[in-house]
Amino acid sequence: MPFFLNPEGSIPEEGESLKDHIVKKYGPQMATMIGNPNSPLQKAGLKCGVKFNDDRNIFTTLKCHALMTYTKETHGNDNANLLMDAMFESYFEKAKAINTVEVLKECYTSVGLEWTTEAETSMTKSSTYSQQVIVEDQSIKTRRVSGVPFFIIERNDGSSPICFSGAQPSEVIADALEEASATD
Repeated sequence: MPFFLNPEGSIPEEGESLKDHIVKKYGPQMATMIGNPNSPLQKAGLKCGVKFNDDRNIFTTLKCHALMTYTKETHGNDNANLLMDAMFESYFEKAKAINTVEVLKECYTSVGLEWTTEAETSMTKSSTYSQQVIVEDQSIKTRRVSGVPFFIIERNDGSSPICFSGAQPSEVIADALEEASATD
């Protein structure tokens, strides 16, 4: 589901350096973790085969979310998952400007999807897909979600969902899924 850590207008179009952004948002102490190979983020990334590029800029992501919504609706979840992987690699590892049409087109075609006028138009701020993303983001925030990752696991018995935030160990997620699947 879409979630904006940095809503449209909060970051310049050309982006903001990761370090400057972290200092402004979390303070200078947190910025000292950037580039530290022993930081929890770097360690977790390496376990998954991801080497975070610390020289990247922070960008707003409405275009990414809109293209993802368009892809899910027109090409299904499997293709959307491939596109998401390509976007993550392009941004987190290659430090590309993920808010540009050129980079998103590159990601889109790299997973075997044909770039069309409809795909490009899906990313305009006035498109149905962009508007849908904005509404979904606002809806999620009404549930008091304030960061990512955030998990909402619906229970089989229809009772309140299990919700938790943060990068959790796989055991925590497995336990929550098992609990949610119970029918008693």
